[in-house]
Amino acid sequence: MNKSILDVIKEQKIKYNTVNNNYKLFPVGTRVKVIVPCQDFKFYNKNIGTVVKSTEEYLGVIVELDGYSGQHCFDAEDLIVIKE
Repeated sequence: MNKSILDVIKEQKIKYNTVNNNYKLFPVGTRVKVIVPCQDFKFYNKNIGTVVKSTEEYLGVIVELDGYSGQHCFDAEDLIVIKE
């Protein structure tokens, strides 16, 4: 059986227990990992980056991903904090 992207996103949020995440968990400078395969019509593969802005707005956690140019927008449920 094939899974939709939405099914995979839901599974990842359950696996990493991010359903109750909020922007306060991601202050500027926090290192994060993207746990969802797709957001805002862009595809990701567990990319790692640094939070550059964090607000309560939808897709309000703005991340600069390592090895990519530009800033990428995420919901707090799409990310986990990593410790390096």
